[in-house]
Amino acid sequence: MSDFAETPPGVATAVPLTDINDLARFGYKQELHRSLGSFSSFAAGFSYLSILTGVFELFAFGFGFGGPAFFWTWPLVFVGQFAVALCFAEMSGQYPLAGSVYQWSKQIARSLTSWLAGWIMIIGAIVTIAAVAVAYQVILPQISTAFEIAAPAATFAWW
Repeated sequence: MSDFAETPPGVATAVPLTDINDLARFGYKQELHRSLGSFSSFAAGFSYLSILTGVFELFAFGFGFGGPAFFWTWPLVFVGQFAVALCFAEMSGQYPLAGSVYQWSKQIARSLTSWLAGWIMIIGAIVTIAAVAVAYQVILPQISTAFEIAAPAATFAWW
């Protein structure tokens, strides 16, 4: 018997049987076509780049209001984020399912907990996007007036 599942026509790679067995253990059937094309790679890279630009814009915002002491908060944030990453790595190793925090909490807690975890992740994503948008609104017009959404106040001087 082969270590790989039979590949359907048109699919470039085979899925190891261990993955299929892991999913079956959680009550799921292997259905995901695992391939990453050039557009998907570009989209993933662009989304990570957008997050990094937001981080640096918010750093400028914090540095402007907090001064040089703001720099020393970064090592503390790094340690906290690294601890979260280690927790996520452990959970994804124990429960290799798509869905992140929602699926992990579904496996180890009640359904209300997983429901709350899913909604908190969605709300966190929305707040993060809004924070980056506010940072763009503050920083980009300082780079060029072409980024101003509304006309500057001097345009309406004739009123």
